[in-house]
Amino acid sequence: IWATLDDEPVVCARPSGRGHVVTIGFHPGEARDSEGVVNAMLRHLLAFGAALPVAWYDWTGMMVLRMDDPGCSQNLYLREWRHLRLNAEQWGEIGKELRKRQARLSIGYVSGWVDDGESAGTELAIAGQIAARIPGRVHPSPLVHYRDASGADHDYEAEYRAIQELRTEGLAEVELHGYTHIHPDHEAWLQAADSHESPRWFRELGAAAEPILGRIPLSEHPLALGINAIRQYFQSTPTTLICPGEEFTAPAIEAALDLGIKLVGSYYLGIRVQDRFCWAQHVCAPYLDLPDAAWFDSGLPVVGYFHDRDLALNGVHWFEHCLENWSQAGATQMIGYSLLAAACARQLEVDPTGCIVPQPATRMSGSHVQTMPVIVRSLEAPMGTRTQIHL
Repeated sequence: IWATLDDEPVVCARPSGRGHVVTIGFHPGEARDSEGVVNAMLRHLLAFGAALPVAWYDWTGMMVLRMDDPGCSQNLYLREWRHLRLNAEQWGEIGKELRKRQARLSIGYVSGWVDDGESAGTELAIAGQIAARIPGRVHPSPLVHYRDASGADHDYEAEYRAIQELRTEGLAEVELHGYTHIHPDHEAWLQAADSHESPRWFRELGAAAEPILGRIPLSEHPLALGINAIRQYFQSTPTTLICPGEEFTAPAIEAALDLGIKLVGSYYLGIRVQDRFCWAQHVCAPYLDLPDAAWFDSGLPVVGYFHDRDLALNGVHWFEHCLENWSQAGATQMIGYSLLAAACARQLEVDPTGCIVPQPATRMSGSHVQTMPVIVRSLEAPMGTRTQIHL
């Protein structure tokens, strides 16, 4: 008997050759769906039931921090979503909170800014130069400075500089949040009667966009354009696709595969395994203001996501408050998607003595060297020993 529940056997083992046949008295998938701790128990059985040395990543208390929408023009055009950009001071406060916790933030960046062409009372500057207003034209978000009809400034250049400062310090990284966040048929969007009311126009990879996306070559796909822009302005290659509005179709995910994306960050996590994505439905993404210790019961990482809008409306103290509550709920390390992608891309190997076989670091393009805790169990250390590897 390897495990009991209410004093009744639920996991039993019997010898078979050099190993054991283990019988589980419950449906593992259904049990994991109802109780995260079942996942931790199953991992324990696999690791401690092995006859040979085994190593595994220790995700205990790990949380991926994810902010969506920097660089996006959706906040100008979708009425229910309007807000100002975060200014340099606010980005500085974000950096202070990250620094205090030795945390790392994954930023779902939108690198293509769409002009609606409305010139009455507004002004658009690109790289400091007043630009002609062309409806549907896409400009690089890092170069945009826009003044709306109310006189409010939306300084995307300052936002870009602030993100770069965080990246230089190793506090943030940039991931792919589509290209423009807006339906790829910009003419249809601009002519629609509900162009400022319906969220469907702001779901770049959703079902409504699939007909037009299916007619364009991969090199002109929004994901390809977004990746190229991030490479140009941030000198890095994104590891993770975060779909605008959490909406996507199978062809969009296949395009991400063809373009080399490693992870898909939705409510669940898509992990690249060779030429497909496998969905880990026990790596969930609750909203950042919904902390709960139960998210950590499974021993798997948790993704806490939010939008820049939350901080624009509520202040950076909202961010600070959320992080503090997550720390109290059990978050011990706040990481970015790049570390998660690097760990998933590197299979751990252990020799018969229980030593990890050296392998080249799997550091993703543009990211700082990071370390990942690993547990190694061997005959000499049956309860497991902890070590660190560089990724």
